[in-house]
Amino acid sequence: MWRIKHWDSIYENAATRKLKNLAYVLVPNKHDGKGFRRLARRTDAAEVYAAWILMLQVASKSPLRGMLVDSEGELTAADLADKTCFPEAIFENAFNVLSDKAIGWIEDVSLQKSPNTLGDEPNTLGDTGSQSGANGTERNERNGTERKKETYVRSSDFDLRNKASEVAAKIADILWPDGRGKTETSEQKRKRNEDNALLWKLSCISLTDAALTNEWLTEAAKAATNARNTRVGYLKGAALKMLRQHGRDLHEMLNAIRVPSRRRKGELYDA
Repeated sequence: MWRIKHWDSIYENAATRKLKNLAYVLVPNKHDGKGFRRLARRTDAAEVYAAWILMLQVASKSPLRGMLVDSEGELTAADLADKTCFPEAIFENAFNVLSDKAIGWIEDVSLQKSPNTLGDEPNTLGDTGSQSGANGTERNERNGTERKKETYVRSSDFDLRNKASEVAAKIADILWPDGRGKTETSEQKRKRNEDNALLWKLSCISLTDAALTNEWLTEAAKAATNARNTRVGYLKGAALKMLRQHGRDLHEMLNAIRVPSRRRKGELYDA
């Protein structure tokens, strides 16, 4: 899923922010930036720049301004070709050129699936090391007894913790593209901490369960159009439906994840 970088600060102003629908898009007339000059030196500069202007125009009409999405989800090069009547190939090329660090005008905010760092099964968030039965119990080989399987993100699983925090921060940026504002009351702070913890848990699941695909990120873009205090709840509902289609119980999975008691530097959740 592609997003125009610095959309709000460069391509919006006080007047456009008051408008629900845009019939135009603001484009800087500056030609001495490093990104622009690097693009201008390319042999395909004209095609890439044409694709860029078209992307800006499409993003200005997006339900989530600044992102290449529509009501049905993320837009591909083929979708942009259909919308603008320009060749698909120029958009495919522009995605690569404009997302390169040398230019950096767009960024891919899709969730990248990572290998499960805690177990072999894609729906396992970590286990105690015993044999797991098909009925959700574990058998202790020493005494033959069974007990309910316990899964959680252990405090020692730093790799997953850090990845989940990165994903949660990325999704928070999509949910609140203009910032989350200041917390003024103790109740607002409590709600924010609850949302942070839930978002972190959902991010853990997205990294360890293949059932949560990039469609989940599309739902995050849709959630950003809701009232601020309902966006994480909307995202949770989308995850619940998506996992249910694969026989997963989101509430059981959430209850199985323990949020670390201490916040580590750079992590989204609070104690």
